[in-house]
Amino acid sequence: MLCCPVMVIGQYHYQKFNTEFNVFESHGYYEVEALHTGNISSSRMLNALKKRLRMQALDLIGTYQVYLHFAQENGLNGDYFQLFASYTSFQFDASAERLIASEFKTTDQGRTVHFKIKKEDFQLRITEYPYQTIDIHELMVRDFNKKSTREKAIQLYDYKDFTSDDYLMLVHHYLSGRSMVSTAFQALVKQQTDSRLELSVLQTPDSLSLLYMDTVSAEAKILSPLFRQIMYTELVTSAPLQEKDLYYREFLGALGKSHSTWERMLLFCGERRPYDVSSLDDPTLYSVILGLPGAINPYAVRYSLEREIYNKAEEQFGREKLEKALDFLQQSINYEGIHTRTLNLTGATYRLLGQPEKAMPFLILAYMIDPSALFVAGNLGLCLDSMKYLDNEAFINFLEAHTQVDPWSKAQFDSLKKKK
Repeated sequence: MLCCPVMVIGQYHYQKFNTEFNVFESHGYYEVEALHTGNISSSRMLNALKKRLRMQALDLIGTYQVYLHFAQENGLNGDYFQLFASYTSFQFDASAERLIASEFKTTDQGRTVHFKIKKEDFQLRITEYPYQTIDIHELMVRDFNKKSTREKAIQLYDYKDFTSDDYLMLVHHYLSGRSMVSTAFQALVKQQTDSRLELSVLQTPDSLSLLYMDTVSAEAKILSPLFRQIMYTELVTSAPLQEKDLYYREFLGALGKSHSTWERMLLFCGERRPYDVSSLDDPTLYSVILGLPGAINPYAVRYSLEREIYNKAEEQFGREKLEKALDFLQQSINYEGIHTRTLNLTGATYRLLGQPEKAMPFLILAYMIDPSALFVAGNLGLCLDSMKYLDNEAFINFLEAHTQVDPWSKAQFDSLKKKK
């Protein structure tokens, strides 16, 4: 709220601890209004606060000018002033003694004070500042990792340079429970951490879990597409078998406004999934994963190092007995649990059998568990090529840029590029 009726040319908000600032310019002036909500117990403390706010106001006026130039040079459409002011530090040379300060006013919210300075008294050589060292995208990633709020996640998701790497980072944060979407969602992801998917196939969740699911489903409908995707992934994972398809369709709907290459790939595979899991007569962990590509929480699947059955699958695969290998792989997943080797070999087997759409659910889950797992990246690229995925070149570029690609996968990518 401005303290006087001026024509505001530009305005940005900045908050630090218990003080909120509005930084703007009016005709002939740069101005800052500060609202302090903390307790002040003496006039001495009030004088010290005014001095501190005065210095902050000068810093913000300088930052405001630099930011306007930076935003114009980089084509920024959103308001990133808070981010810019929090993570950049410049030295300003200005006529600080000419800054005019009002007296404190007490309001219902706290104490306000107004600062202004004539524009000719605060001149900066804008072009001298090292703009090339400032990367708003990098600042947003740093800001999210520091604060992990929904607001910071959405700001990053809506940014023009949002990447698939950013998407996977955010998804892992929330599906692992490191960051909170809501109380009900947090309660779900913390339950029976590594066996929720398996238990949802074998038995109906208890009444408290079902209540959490209903709450999360209601919450998801009013949140941004990013959080709908994350929340429906957990619902697909935890829900009873007869409800998984309903939540999966909601998941695909949230992907419709995707911001990244990874999301577009998930939507493409989801629209080509082999069946609805509710139609399964004898559902197993293997068959549920196959029917829900891209919407399995990797932290809710039992990861195992057991490999007795897997070794039999690998032996049959080496002998090119693909159908027999697939039988053993199905048994391995159902009885031994998940491993990236098992998931990748299942994907490779389906690929060689000419069924890439069945390979993708296992390869996607393998990549979610370990992006650098041997052969997974290459099999992803080959399967999408077989499925005539039009955005496969961009997807391969993402894998090469953000994944430690093994030599075999790199060779497959090189071969695919030569086909173009």
